[in-house]
Amino acid sequence: MPRALIGIFIIFLTPTVRAFLYNEQDTNLIVGFFHFIITSANPSVTLLPWLSICFISTIFGEYLYEAMNEKSENTYRGLFRIFFTWGIFLIVAGIITGYSLQTFNTMNKDEYGYLLLLKIANDQSFFYLVGMPDFLIRGTASNMLYNLGAALTIIAVAFYFIDLKGKSNNIVRMFNYYGKISLSLFMIHFIFMPLYVKQLNIFLFPIIYIANVGLLGFLMYIWIEFGKGVGSPEWLMVQIGRIGQKTGENIKKTSQIAVVKTKESIKKRRT
Repeated sequence: MPRALIGIFIIFLTPTVRAFLYNEQDTNLIVGFFHFIITSANPSVTLLPWLSICFISTIFGEYLYEAMNEKSENTYRGLFRIFFTWGIFLIVAGIITGYSLQTFNTMNKDEYGYLLLLKIANDQSFFYLVGMPDFLIRGTASNMLYNLGAALTIIAVAFYFIDLKGKSNNIVRMFNYYGKISLSLFMIHFIFMPLYVKQLNIFLFPIIYIANVGLLGFLMYIWIEFGKGVGSPEWLMVQIGRIGQKTGENIKKTSQIAVVKTKESIKKRRT
């Protein structure tokens, strides 16, 4: 409960803190430093409110960990209900608290970079958007609630069909594959980012986007199949885990040896 309260407190305090830091950053060196740490260098992925995930996600992580250890159907169903219920609740909460439309007159585009998507959307001649919902602008409190809810809901739905219902087909296997290489995809997708900067119209965008996702998956398949995934984030995590395991085993062996020697030394002194 305290972690949830801390996370919610961070989320709703963020707009006030960021507004203060932005307005006062040029008047005080310390304030400017904290503005850089919290907001810069990428205003779309800021320390606040994303810090709240460190507190809130651990709560659901513990539920998941306990369910994976028990491995019973009742526990799995309970886990699904928790994730799905809270996911829907947070989505609705995000929409309710962030349904208002934002424009360049009501929100600072330098502080909330995602607002620039409004200009990009209105550059085409098919429709005109009068504003962008607050819950779709990354870095706002409502967006944080919406993102958390969407993530929990997606996890719940995937867990229901894959683990509870045991569904297995090409689509499920595709999602499993992309999930396993998600870290690598996140890294290499930046290579193709220039394709989307004022290059495609609204009709070509979804086609190229889907094709790009398929291409990235194919490249990762080549990397894993023929290069054994060497150098990928997943490969690095495995290597770090092995090093940590070996270190832990060495520490355990050293401790056991020290205990044995201590006991032998005590026995010798007594005799």
